[in-house]
Amino acid sequence: MLVRVGTDEAPDEWTYELRFNQEQQRRVTLTREFVAHRDRTLLDRPDEEDRHDPQRLTQTHLEQINVNREFRALAEFFSEVKYLHVVPQLIREPDRSTGKRDDPYGGDFLEEVARASEKTRDE
Repeated sequence: MLVRVGTDEAPDEWTYELRFNQEQQRRVTLTREFVAHRDRTLLDRPDEEDRHDPQRLTQTHLEQINVNREFRALAEFFSEVKYLHVVPQLIREPDRSTGKRDDPYGGDFLEEVARASEKTRDE
């Protein structure tokens, strides 16, 4: 997965790449983690420390607050991203999800849209 984050003026301000695989024991391990800010590489894994301690490859640096200082702005941006798998039946029958908030299946989707600011709704 390769993601580029930026603005209209600087669309490639941040670059983040993550590759991983799954071992036979079902443990997910990183095969690549790369972070660049503008044209400067901040992180390129696996590195020498990862080769000496393969257990490190079970976590990204992005999720570790003690090592993501240089690119914490990117980590915070990703933390704001929300994925919904909207199920149309739940939207059509709102009584099925009454009282639920942050429903990953979109049961409260219309309520969330109504609660959003006009600026956010329009974007």
